[in-house]
Amino acid sequence: MVNDTDIVLVGAGNLATSLGVALATAGNAPLAVWSRTEVSARALGERIGCSFCTDISTLPSADVFIISVADGAIGEVATALAERFPHAIIAHTAGSVPMTLLHNVGVENCGVIYPMQTFTRSRVVDFTRLTIFVEGCNAIVLSKLKSIATMLGSSVAEASSEQRGILHLAAVFACNFSNAAYSMAADLLETAGLPFAAMFPLIDETAGKVHLLAPHVAQTGPAARGDKAVVDAHKKMLSGRLKDIYALMSEYIYEHNRQKENSVINYDLKKIKALVFDVDGVLSRETISMYPSGEPMRTVNIKDGYALQLAVKAGYKVAIITGARTEAVKVRYNGLGITDVYLGAAIKRDCFEVFLTMYEIRPDEVLYMGDDIPDYEVMNMCGLPCCPADAAVEIKEISRYISPLNGGEGCGRDVIEQVMRAQGKWMDESNAFGW
Repeated sequence: MVNDTDIVLVGAGNLATSLGVALATAGNAPLAVWSRTEVSARALGERIGCSFCTDISTLPSADVFIISVADGAIGEVATALAERFPHAIIAHTAGSVPMTLLHNVGVENCGVIYPMQTFTRSRVVDFTRLTIFVEGCNAIVLSKLKSIATMLGSSVAEASSEQRGILHLAAVFACNFSNAAYSMAADLLETAGLPFAAMFPLIDETAGKVHLLAPHVAQTGPAARGDKAVVDAHKKMLSGRLKDIYALMSEYIYEHNRQKENSVINYDLKKIKALVFDVDGVLSRETISMYPSGEPMRTVNIKDGYALQLAVKAGYKVAIITGARTEAVKVRYNGLGITDVYLGAAIKRDCFEVFLTMYEIRPDEVLYMGDDIPDYEVMNMCGLPCCPADAAVEIKEISRYISPLNGGEGCGRDVIEQVMRAQGKWMDESNAFGW
């Protein structure tokens, strides 16, 4: 039983204080508490009714040692513990420190027990309301740490060191950065002689909504609405770093919401008969190398190529309209079965109109994918304007679908596959298994 497990708490900081209280409340108070400073060790030891010390060499033997100290001190402390207690389970509580650190300093039975919460020494955390993520070097260690977490009443989940690193990073955004935003708001209100308490109902409602809605769905405000006038007015009220932060966050909110809104193509894909693509920034990356002659050296995406030739075989009219004049572009796409390759298209609208007339295709039957201003007119003409994730802002604003992939990284395959799946032509046995 876990209550028969002897535990020593190595640390007496914010997290250790709440953990020690939670262990004591669960009926399994630590045998001892260690801290570098006697004041901290004594305060926690007396609070939970156990011995305390400042010298690791005086700690009693135990089944499990839980290290809860500053990240930079974990290796030193673990080394000292491993020398004295070579067979004990030694685990740390850090989010961003990999378990291998313990192994590398000689810990035989190492693990991690990471409570996902923010800790302040003066405010004891209720462990029954959080998730503890655990990792162990073997099944015995993992089982023991899971049992301790369960005893505390917490939800328990396994997480690798890599996953825990992402958890810790996400926590910085969700907790530390949001608290910094509260501090900015408090400073602004103070300059106007207004109380920060006026924000409490708003903060509570915002936090409450994400229990029920995805964060991007719950997002409100001028940037989410695309209300440029209000955003500009706010920026005029700010200066220095705060103005930069406001501008950057507003830009992120606007672009993120637009991408989420367009994460699935909202169009009757069964209408699509033609697929038209720009090259640079769409089927190749926007950054290209140059030969000594000045001729651009483009990259191509193999998955884009497969999808393009498959679309041709399936009977779609596929065209390339590009400002590029390099003959290699024509060779590449002719080789995929695309006969309509318009090079040196200074005004893409003209080429597009020729293409529509040639095949008697209506604009609403065309998907066009572009990434920059030269594509703007055509994208306003076609039925389904699409763009890669790294397209120009002006192009994103008129796109009905923004691929999560950048230009040259499979965005062409993304839209072709969605169209063909909607029409039941993807993985058609007569065409799919070859080039």
